[in-house]
Order: sequence, then structure tokens, then C-alpha cells
Amino acid sequence: FYGIDLSGLRSAALDEYFRQPIVDTFDLRMLVARTVKYTVNFLLAKDDDLRRIEIPFVFHIQQSGLIHGLAFWFDVAFVGSVVTIWLSTAPTEPLTHWYQVRCLFQTPLFAREGETLSGNVLLIANKRQSYDIHITAVVDQTGFASSNVLDLKNLYFRYA
Repeated sequence: FYGIDLSGLRSAALDEYFRQPIVDTFDLRMLVARTVKYTVNFLLAKDDDLRRIEIPFVFHIQQSGLIHGLAFWFDVAFVGSVVTIWLSTAPTEPLTHWYQVRCLFQTPLFAREGETLSGNVLLIANKRQSYDIHITAVVDQTGFASSNVLDLKNLYFRYA
């Protein structure tokens, strides 16, 4: 790069890259487990409930392979007095402008069919009107673990 050795920045650059949630669509065949659902009822939730959201998960692995991270999307019900309208950003539904989000682990995990991947996603509200995402995951049968902290305000947009 113009004769400048940037190798000293490699570690910081990798940290920054992996802190970025990836916004795009993806092929469902890359999922190795069925989805885990987490529900927030905004009619009942208090402000404090949304400042720190903890989502435990257990995935039952359906095909062996490397797990590079977790994929997220949302469904929302707009409940009216006469009809309820659903909006889904799931990869199985027609595309919206919200897409899906993938959060990578710092290190991929290998899991075999029949094993379980368990862990926790912790969303902590920050001063940038967004969330810091703390993910921890472990393959229960082997003890192999990975984690990451991501900045939801610093997205990497990969859609076309």
C-alpha cells in the first residue's frame, strides 16, 4: 500500500471487521439448525426491559459443519381493532428493506449433527441510540466455545 507497512494494524482491523453485524440476505441452506424464537410484547414491556435484553438459546444441530455466527430477523404483528397485519423479515418471506442480520463469532465452531449449541445473546442499550451485542456460544458436547461483541450501530451492508 504505497510502500507503507500496515501489518501493525491487522489485529485492530480484524477486531473492527468482526464487530460489524452483516446486513444482507442469505441462502437458507447455510443454517445448521431450526430457528429459536424470542418474543417481546411491546404493549407490556417497560423502558428498562428494552435497555438490557437477554436471549438464551439452545440450537439442535441438524447438519454437521462450521458455525460462523448467528442469523437474526424479526416478525412483528400490528394489532388493529379489526385486523392484525404481520410483517416478517425472515429469509423465507418476501424481501423487505430491513433484510436479515448475521453476527459472526470471533472463531467459528464445529458441531456435528445431533449436538447442541447453547449460549446467550445480550443486547445492551448504548448512548448511540443502539445496542452493543454480546454473544457467547458453546458446543455442549465438546465444550468448544466462541464469543463476540458487536456494535449494532456499525453495520456492514452487503446487499445488492
